[in-house]
Amino acid sequence: ASRLTRAAATAKRTKPTLLTARVGKPVGSKLTRPITKADSGGAGTSASYRDENKNAGGSHTPVDISVRKFDTKVLESTAKYFYADDPFKTHFMNALSILFPEGERFFIRSVLAYRDKVSDPKLLQEIKSFCAQEAQHTLVHEAMNELAARHGYPVEKLESMLRGELRGFTELGKKSELVRRAALATTVCMEHFTAIIAYQKLTNGTEVEDGLDPAVSALFDWHAIEETEHKGVAFDVYEATGGGPLLLRTAMLWSTLMFLGGLHINLA
Repeated sequence: ASRLTRAAATAKRTKPTLLTARVGKPVGSKLTRPITKADSGGAGTSASYRDENKNAGGSHTPVDISVRKFDTKVLESTAKYFYADDPFKTHFMNALSILFPEGERFFIRSVLAYRDKVSDPKLLQEIKSFCAQEAQHTLVHEAMNELAARHGYPVEKLESMLRGELRGFTELGKKSELVRRAALATTVCMEHFTAIIAYQKLTNGTEVEDGLDPAVSALFDWHAIEETEHKGVAFDVYEATGGGPLLLRTAMLWSTLMFLGGLHINLA
């Protein structure tokens, strides 16, 4: 088994009351082939897997995408400074979490905008599972953000800023194919970032988890496992519906600025 698969199994074994699979099976089940470090670094799948499993206009995801539930009640006793009693580390985690609800909704809208142009049955099922997983992430991070708000964090103000930008992006996409395609390209790039973060959380647990509240750690383990499972779905949809490399490269530039800018605003 790969390090990623072992990390996912360890997360489930050591936190049975915090991280449980309610639907489907954990990462590592029914693998077309083992997940490798090359696969888990970002969006899409490894070149070797794609060469071995050519499916033009379809899915290249080598794992089952399973929807799990996370019990947010375990967060209710979380301290104000839940990361090593350190205000900055906690502030950073809250800043990251605040990006997720509206970000996940944007990803869902962007992928669904092209669902009718997809014909591959496997990819269509993965779109459905992708949306279900992202919807769960939205709900759980909203619960985490509510706790931050109780401790005086300006959650609503920060979320409303992001909500306006991303919903405006979607509305423009309804009038312009270029903007709609750009929204999907942005989703591909953002999924690349979250896949990298997920990999670090699952494989460098000692460095990441030192002093982190067990409930918050379990939440991010849960999120990381699902991000790793569906990391290639938006890319496959982009590719299957005629998306080109030039726009994707351009999108990576503005997505990087958007992601870092959002974190900066939330940390300020």
